[in-house]
Amino acid sequence: MNRVNVQRNSHPHNKSLATAPPDERQSTQKTSCICTRWPLDNHMDATINSIVSAVPSGVAFDAHYVIDTLIRDHSDTYLLYARTITAATRVTPYMHSEIAKKIDTLSGTLIDRLPHKSLSYNIRENASQCTLWLRL
Repeated sequence: MNRVNVQRNSHPHNKSLATAPPDERQSTQKTSCICTRWPLDNHMDATINSIVSAVPSGVAFDAHYVIDTLIRDHSDTYLLYARTITAATRVTPYMHSEIAKKIDTLSGTLIDRLPHKSLSYNIRENASQCTLWLRL
């Protein structure tokens, strides 16, 4: 049976991760994270929370910063979350929109949404406007 190993140190809670059989990795529905404790959606929330928490107080950032950090430092979480996206087309823009919504849920606690937009490069290396937040 083919299995995929998931990087152990990518889990924000440093729990030991198991391997996922192909049928679990290919599901189009939201599934539980392959770790035994956290559902995948909560896993992504916790990872985003840790990225945002690491931004120094008083510093502005946008969703592209969080997405780039996810891809660079938490690629397993990013890819596993991407597999749960059920959009028929344009999966990347839809997924990145969902990530931005998750960031925005931290408004009023860790961050404040700013009335301005940033101009930054997206994953396709195109400059685009993006929501801007301030780390409290």
